[in-house]
Amino acid sequence: MYMESSVPAAQGDTSFLISPCIDLTGLANPHLQYWFHLFGGGMGDLRVDILGPNGTTLNVDSVIGQQQTAGSDIWQTRLVDLNAFAGQLISIRFRGIRGATFESDMSIDDVQVFNLLSDDVELVEILAPLDPDTTCVLTANEQVTVVVQNNGANAITSLPISYVLNNNAPVNQTFSVNLPFGALDTLTFSNVENLSNGVNFVLDATTSLPGDGDLSNDSLTN
Repeated sequence: MYMESSVPAAQGDTSFLISPCIDLTGLANPHLQYWFHLFGGGMGDLRVDILGPNGTTLNVDSVIGQQQTAGSDIWQTRLVDLNAFAGQLISIRFRGIRGATFESDMSIDDVQVFNLLSDDVELVEILAPLDPDTTCVLTANEQVTVVVQNNGANAITSLPISYVLNNNAPVNQTFSVNLPFGALDTLTFSNVENLSNGVNFVLDATTSLPGDGDLSNDSLTN
């Protein structure tokens, strides 16, 4: 959603985005996550309300004023606990409130309501080594680099990851990290691989977070 704040819009004008009804029955730990970008010298406020049974309305989150310092700054995310509404049928209302000037455009994206697991790490991407089809030169000292993201409520400080290259013996390493919910990190193995022969390779990487509640996002193949 994008809120345009140019004239004739005036300070205090409000735009609404209201979701369809969402059934929270069956979610043990319901949470709302959304991404936002609020850059502008006259930025207003973004508020999130829950519309519950019998017309009840409760403000559950607020982002006040400018959050980014440049239009090119990365988007930020918010995580909202919905356990107070567990088992209910709700709607979510986003309110964009225009600030003092036309520099009050704001955006939200990637809104989701989901069951937040206590422990869940995702292997997002294998950055290196590059696929031989995309590069002309692979060396005798190729690093293996992956990107991970914490999708669980608990912060991660230690993360075992392994990879297997062309059915060789697994290479295991435990990384010291600092990953609160939603954080990403790029991790490079200390081991290097000789790929100078130019032959295509298959690399399988897997995370092994103890207690991981979702194993479907733990592995990737390059």
